[in-house]
Amino acid sequence: MDAALNNDQKVSGVGVVIRDCNGHVMASLCQNFEASYQPHIAEAMAIVRDKAMLPSIEH
Repeated sequence: MDAALNNDQKVSGVGVVIRDCNGHVMASLCQNFEASYQPHIAEAMAIVRDKAMLPSIEH
């Protein structure tokens, strides 16, 4: 997971990639927000999105 910020345009974004133990992509997400968050808040939002995706992934 990662987050990106653009304070000039007042936008933020998060990206998440979940892989299995073999490195295969099981799920991914990219989401933009029309707000400029502080870096630690944007990273926390990425973690929340990451955790929210886990129940939907088949084992």
